[in-house]
Amino acid sequence: MKGIGTNEEKEIIMNPTLLKIGRFLLAIILGYAAMILGLVLVQDLTLGRPVLGETPLWNIGLVGVGSFLAAGLGGFMAAKISKAFLPAIFMCVATVLETINLTLSGKFDNPMWFEIVAELTLILGIIWGARLVLKK
Repeated sequence: MKGIGTNEEKEIIMNPTLLKIGRFLLAIILGYAAMILGLVLVQDLTLGRPVLGETPLWNIGLVGVGSFLAAGLGGFMAAKISKAFLPAIFMCVATVLETINLTLSGKFDNPMWFEIVAELTLILGIIWGARLVLKK
């Protein structure tokens, strides 16, 4: 038995460009998934989702720190897998698009400025996590 596939099929599978694209996409997907799991842990399973005016400020602060760290984990994972910063940028764009979608569908209970600060916390966390891996 010679192995699986022809030489041409093996060359396509082992194509460096395709491997790089696959690694890039995997980094975005797994990094974003890690961030979402971290956010669920922080906001849904432990501290709760903050509502301005109802949630104590100390709890809002803890949720903010936890959210930053969850986003940092996602950025770290994306940069570690891809060995590049670009997947972290795509993750930032995805979080902005998600926030726009949630805003337009009326899913937020907080003022817009509060949600923008929360969004910036995620973006900064993603960038921080990626920079931890890629700092030179």
